[in-house]
Amino acid sequence: MSHILFSTYDEPDRFQEAVGFDCRVLANGGGFGADLLSIDLGRLWMKSIRGGPSFSASLSMGQRIPVVFLPVTIERSLRLNGIEPCPDHLILGQQDGTLHVRTQAGYRMASMSLLAEDLATSAIVIAGQEINAASHTQLLRPPAQLTARLRAVHHAACELARNGSDAFQHPATTRAIEQELIEAMIMCLARSPPADPPRSSSTRVVARFEEYLESKAHEPVYVAEICAAIGVSGSTLRSCCHEQLGMGPIHYLWLRRMHLARRALLDAETGSTTVTEVATEYGFWELGRFSVGYRALFGESPSTTIKRSREGASRSILH
Repeated sequence: MSHILFSTYDEPDRFQEAVGFDCRVLANGGGFGADLLSIDLGRLWMKSIRGGPSFSASLSMGQRIPVVFLPVTIERSLRLNGIEPCPDHLILGQQDGTLHVRTQAGYRMASMSLLAEDLATSAIVIAGQEINAASHTQLLRPPAQLTARLRAVHHAACELARNGSDAFQHPATTRAIEQELIEAMIMCLARSPPADPPRSSSTRVVARFEEYLESKAHEPVYVAEICAAIGVSGSTLRSCCHEQLGMGPIHYLWLRRMHLARRALLDAETGSTTVTEVATEYGFWELGRFSVGYRALFGESPSTTIKRSREGASRSILH
């Protein structure tokens, strides 16, 4: 039986929970908003994401191998591991790797994924050749007609799900849809020479950078201590972060601290927590600048966030 999730999210924390896997999302400014459609067909998982304000995210899918592409022939609106795909490109992720995503405003993104073993087996059966998970993220350019076919079948399946079709309630129909999607994806991968060289060095540096951040998940950290911990210079870290994340480490850390502060304000269910305490806890000692930056990033003031949180907690108690 297939499983379908279709919802709109205005908070990055709720969005990353819905995406699943090991996902961390940072809004880049102007608030946050995204429509997410997830379809689990059994072997094949697929997603369609579209939204307004831009965001940055890190996504690890473990044993699943993702294929990411632009669902419509629009201008570039994504950056993944330093790669900016055109509408006729596919991005093939790596096994046990991380996708660093940075979107532009008004982005659209589509993806499909199989377990690494299933991808390899399906490639032999469908295309008569091996397709194995690479050790790095690859930019691929299939023949135009194959890309158009993949985009069309992905769109058709998404429209069936959005319109509440009962097609996914029938196992035979679900298997047929899944098989057609897998065949379209495999044929694209099988007929796609790499279109771009790997970026293995910067990928490794950013991986160590994020591992260190993960070890300090709820603490503010700073560039000097990170460079010392992961053994790179400040210029190397800046170059690698710009390539992989689309921004420097100082701005990335500022976004991270802002999101930690927002999470603390959203969790402030009693009057004992103040905006000043939260701001200073996460390294924002100039409260006026913190408030201005917070409003620009999330579309509301810190005091509004904490007020909404307390009002929500009060309603929960009353009910």
